[in-house]
Amino acid sequence: GPDPDPGTDQPPLEYGDTGLEVQKMQNYLNKLTLPSTPITADGVFGAKTEAKVIAFQNAHSLTPDGKIGEKTWDLSKKRHVYMIGAGKACNHMAMAVDEILGDHLTRGIAIVKIKEDTDVFRKTDVYVGGHPLPNEEGLRACKEIIKLVDSANEDDLFIVVISGGSSALMSCPIEGITLQDEIDTTDVMLKSGAGIYEINAIRRHISAMNGGMLAKRIRSRGAELIGFGISDAVGTPATGDIGEPYKNYKGTPMGPDQTTLEEARQVIRDYDVADRLPKSVVDYLMNVGPEG
Repeated sequence: GPDPDPGTDQPPLEYGDTGLEVQKMQNYLNKLTLPSTPITADGVFGAKTEAKVIAFQNAHSLTPDGKIGEKTWDLSKKRHVYMIGAGKACNHMAMAVDEILGDHLTRGIAIVKIKEDTDVFRKTDVYVGGHPLPNEEGLRACKEIIKLVDSANEDDLFIVVISGGSSALMSCPIEGITLQDEIDTTDVMLKSGAGIYEINAIRRHISAMNGGMLAKRIRSRGAELIGFGISDAVGTPATGDIGEPYKNYKGTPMGPDQTTLEEARQVIRDYDVADRLPKSVVDYLMNVGPEG
């Protein structure tokens, strides 16, 4: 899968700066830190603004340097801004995007494991996918996502929020493999004793979404992607500064797939599951060429 577009490099906003960009930042900061006392949005980056920025950074595990980051996106220049989400933490991740973007958001599609009573969305359609086994509603959501992506162009922006469980929740098997095949494959592999990375080596090669396939589809339309990911996979190292892109991000619908077809084939051999997996899955993995 492709790397996300890095956005536009802008000088960071910091103490002593003035102007419209500072004023816009102050307004956003006031909104993000409700119900705390707001600062005056006067376009002057003074001591009170710096203190509020540092407090926000400390509260969100960011480097408390009092500066506003160097990467910016001007949403007014985008034709459409879309949000796509999937995972066990998707409820809150997607709600945050939906709330913060407000009228800037054209449409969102979120695939969650459970609908919560506290979920509030303005512009996001919410689907309840299946986890650990995929389901029909997750597939319907993926078909809507594909339609959305295929209608995009270079003036559009996708904000993608992914967390643990997205491989099952965002179920969309490739042509020639059915949803039931994917359900049976997941069930067999979960019971086989294989680890999550071994299971995903198989699932990613039969998916039209996972292993970076969603990102690849977005890039093929010339659109831009900003990705946010939360991983709870065993063995994943702890994040340092969440303001810095994680260089080894992989897997998921927006991260490059670092598994290979040979690894998927080896998992089938190692766990002796060829006779238990759906024939369509085994035939595809064992016979597909490098494009698989």
